[in-house]
Amino acid sequence: MNILPLTSDARVGVLLLAAIPGTPISLQFTRLAKTRLAFGAVMTFILSVLVLELMPRIVQRSEDEFTLLRAKLARCRLRTL
Repeated sequence: MNILPLTSDARVGVLLLAAIPGTPISLQFTRLAKTRLAFGAVMTFILSVLVLELMPRIVQRSEDEFTLLRAKLARCRLRTL
């Protein structure tokens, strides 16, 4: 499925933006929920550390998915020719 016509580099960039943890806005949510600032700071720290572990896995999995999708599309194009 191709919603936006993007180059493969742009797709990877969008993927990375989607995988960024919510640390920039976690303190805003803490303020809006009127909870303790320390809780928000700890959550920001945990998300920042967690992303170091998860980012390579997310990128690798999405790269595998893009590769499989390209292979399927190539096979479909060959069948229609």
